[in-house]
Amino acid sequence: MILKLVAKSSDMNTVKLIDKGETVWNHEGEVPYNIGLGGGDYVKLEIDAETGQIQNWQPIDVKKLTSAFEE
Repeated sequence: MILKLVAKSSDMNTVKLIDKGETVWNHEGEVPYNIGLGGGDYVKLEIDAETGQIQNWQPIDVKKLTSAFEE
């Protein structure tokens, strides 16, 4: 069983990169399109209801992630 979640956020997203308990950087605004979570005002997730795992989730290269927020 899969739970599909689509949320519209109207540019009110906060995303933090945390390393060893410390915030490395903080982003507020739109969701980047190239990190696998939707994009713009939308966050899209498909979650396996039995395992709690996000479906089709791929590891993200930190350099790619940080550059996505700098664009």
